[in-house]
Order: sequence, then structure tokens, then C-alpha cells
Amino acid sequence: MPHEWITFFSWAFFYALHSALAADPVKNRVMRWQPGTRQYYRLAYNTFSILFFCWLLIDLFRNPGNFLYPVSIFFYVTGGILALSGVFLLSASFRNYDLLEFAGVRASEASQTLQTGGLNAWVRHPIYSGALLLMLGICLTYPTTSLWTILASTVVYLPFGIEWEEKKLLRQYGSAYADYQKRVKRLIPGLW
Repeated sequence: MPHEWITFFSWAFFYALHSALAADPVKNRVMRWQPGTRQYYRLAYNTFSILFFCWLLIDLFRNPGNFLYPVSIFFYVTGGILALSGVFLLSASFRNYDLLEFAGVRASEASQTLQTGGLNAWVRHPIYSGALLLMLGICLTYPTTSLWTILASTVVYLPFGIEWEEKKLLRQYGSAYADYQKRVKRLIPGLW
């Protein structure tokens, strides 16, 4: 099997496992199995995800793949603009969240409110939008088969991941999230 297929399925598995471990049925099963772990679940989940992500990055550095095309100034400039836009979106997106709570270091507040301000007023998943722009920018400036394969795996998985996440958000926020879905697109303002 060519390494690109291994890369594709490794990243798809990472994404699927990431979503599965964030799902309420899995969390509830862990809570029943190990009572008293609720406060540590998110921290453990994030730690595991970061370690898995680092393993995937190590594999990427060990197997970068072949260049798909020669890079010109056009690709450097376009890719740089997209990557910087992605970094901006990611950093602006996290302003709506308590990063310590997001990471699982601080306990989550039971009365969380639905975040619809800032970039969330433009798209429902600005973190994903920023990550996609960053990844596309990197692929344009460093066009290896492995990087494009990772982007392809992300693009294939993302609609499923968003769907699963939105079902969870509908359970958590009810009609407020349903109304928000009607007003605001998922990733691209006005389109999708």
C-alpha cells in the first residue's frame, strides 16, 4: 500500500477517534466505568489527542512524500496569504472560549452559553474554517503528496465530524442552536 493511503487512513482514524471520544455515549460509559473521572475526562481526551497528533506529525516528517509541482512565487504568496488568514481565524476563534476550560485544565461551567458572537456570527465552526485555510496554504507552499493527502482526508471527514458535533450541540442548546443553524452557515459565510 502506498504511504499516501496509510497517511490518509491514519488521519481519518485520528479524526474519527477524536469525534468518538468527544461523543456523549463514550463519555457517559467512561463515567459509569470510572466514577469521579468527569473532571479529568476532557484533559485526558486532549492529552491523548495531542499525543496522537504529534505521532502523525512525526510520521509526516519521516515520510514527507514527493513534490507534486514546482513552487513559484504565485504559490508562495497565495499559500502564505491563506495560511496567515487561517492563523488569524484560529486565533480570533479561540477568543470566544476559555482556553483553560477548552483544554480541560479548568472545570467546565454547567451553565455554558451558546457562543454566537465574534467569528461565530459569520460561521458556526470558525476553528475548522481557520484550520482548512491554514492547511490549504501550507499545501500550496509545500506541495507534497503527504500534505495534500492529509488535506484530502480532512475534507472527506469534516462534513461527518461537523454533523456529529452539531447533533451534540442541538442536544446541549436545543432550539437556540436550531435557530443559530438557520441563520449562520457552517464553514463558508453565505455558502456552506
